[in-house]
Amino acid sequence: MEGKRSIVIVEAAPAIATGASGKAGGLLALWAYPDCLVPLSYKLHAELAAEHDGVKRWGYRKLGCGSIEVTVSKERLEQLQQANDEGKAWEKLPKQDTAAKDLLKESNFPSDFDYVDREIVETWAEMGSPGATETAQVHPHHFTTSIAELARGAGVQFKTNSKVTRLKSSPTGVEGVEYVDRKDNTTNEIHEVTDIVVAAGPWTGVVLPQAKVEGLRAHSVVYEAEVSPYAVFTDIELPSNYIPEHRAKMSQKRKHKGRVDPEIYARPFGEVYACGEPDTAIPLPETADQVECDESQCDDIISYIGTISSVLGAAPIKAKQACYLPRHMRFGQESGPLIGKTKTPGLYIASGHTCWGIQNGPATGKLMSEFIFDGDAQSADKKKRRSKSQPIRQSNRLKKPVNPLGNNTIAANWDKKQTLAQNYKRLGLTARLKGPTGGTEKTLGVKETFGPSDPLSINGSGSTGKALDEARVERDADGRIVRVIGRAPNPLDDPLNALDSDSEMDDGEAEEHEEWGGIQENGRETEVVKSLIQEARNPAPKKKRYQSEQEREWLEKLIGKYGDDTRAMAKDRKLNPMQQTEADIRRRISKMNA
Repeated sequence: MEGKRSIVIVEAAPAIATGASGKAGGLLALWAYPDCLVPLSYKLHAELAAEHDGVKRWGYRKLGCGSIEVTVSKERLEQLQQANDEGKAWEKLPKQDTAAKDLLKESNFPSDFDYVDREIVETWAEMGSPGATETAQVHPHHFTTSIAELARGAGVQFKTNSKVTRLKSSPTGVEGVEYVDRKDNTTNEIHEVTDIVVAAGPWTGVVLPQAKVEGLRAHSVVYEAEVSPYAVFTDIELPSNYIPEHRAKMSQKRKHKGRVDPEIYARPFGEVYACGEPDTAIPLPETADQVECDESQCDDIISYIGTISSVLGAAPIKAKQACYLPRHMRFGQESGPLIGKTKTPGLYIASGHTCWGIQNGPATGKLMSEFIFDGDAQSADKKKRRSKSQPIRQSNRLKKPVNPLGNNTIAANWDKKQTLAQNYKRLGLTARLKGPTGGTEKTLGVKETFGPSDPLSINGSGSTGKALDEARVERDADGRIVRVIGRAPNPLDDPLNALDSDSEMDDGEAEEHEEWGGIQENGRETEVVKSLIQEARNPAPKKKRYQSEQEREWLEKLIGKYGDDTRAMAKDRKLNPMQQTEADIRRRISKMNA
């Protein structure tokens, strides 16, 4: 019938939301990326929830979100182990405890955050603007299946267990979709197709290899627990000797060293979701229902969270699962999602949302409907950057602000609003190098001359004039000159030889303030200059250098092999790979034995 359209969704898995759309965290945030999608999608989530009772159907709600830093000590692990051995029931954190309240005031840790042991939290930072409701959530499986039910009620057809094998097209546009019915392994085709939208998540690269969308596996755990509505990004430092119990039983080492950072989301309907790091150990399977879950990675997440949360450590595990996130790769780097038309008329793509698929799903659907029915997307701000990288903002400040980090006295008196020359002039310093430092510049086109008062002036060798000079003389009793005490011979007219040394001056002969090479001591120094002079007269004591443990071990190996023969030590290329000289090795040994 003219003007009537039919929509068919072809799904390779046995049911809707079998992949990441059903196993993700369901976090919604205005601080997500990309900027061109997030505000629209966040708004649409709120509108969908209001229109279709999303609070009850898929658990839409606002929630707090932040990040914490925690250091788990060996003593805490021992206490947790003792509590587990004794079968001690978890006692909920007493919010009336005075010590806990005092700690809360200092750290701004939310008073109703009840599933992380607050006594071990070192820092808390709220995500987004403080006090603003910029974070919300949905239950991803309930949200996806509920939207599918609404679509089915509007006439959309669903073909599950149907794996797409080919997209048929011609130079004029798309023509059909070929798929395999996994139930009876028969090949079927949808004919007379006008538009195709490839939204296959991590399998987009299988259907359209040129899209460069691939899968990244991520493991997650679902707890059964009623806790306060908070999502938290953790940064946990574990003791160096800590090994999760499940790995210790199998005599395995800990997979992660140093710090770990699982994410924890309190979810509606009595659940808590937690996820760990992604991996590429197992290639993308053919369909979502064939995804392999490595339970040891899920157990790692459970163990790490158990060190900071006694509530979740005692909570029943509802699910251990894995899914693949779709990421769009360009030149080996993760890029933003692909949304829009392709070169083939009637062929569209909507994929590559990584971990923000649920967040940006509504906006993606709206934009695709605009592409297909209106010819172009109007709702999104396409001028904004499409990647997760923050835009570069130009400011009116100096492109290269001067930060005098070399000297604390100058840095403390520095005015960032002034230029270098203005600061130097105000502080009583010279901004231009002069003669004594070798910084006198030549004037182009003019022969350089020196005045007689310049101590660095050099008389030309071709000069016929006699230069006036001073000398000390020794006279006899009759006043006749017996000996002239002149200066040292200076055949090269070295200007430094023409300067009187302090040792040759009589007391009171030198002026209190003098000028030398254009730098004048006038007795009117600023406080900054006086501080700098004082620092120069009292340099910081030189720190004593101690030999490292590795250096001592290296020297002991040489001594153990060669005794006192430092010459042989220097020639040993194996024990002395850096080819330290004999004298250097001898000096190091003497220092070690001192």
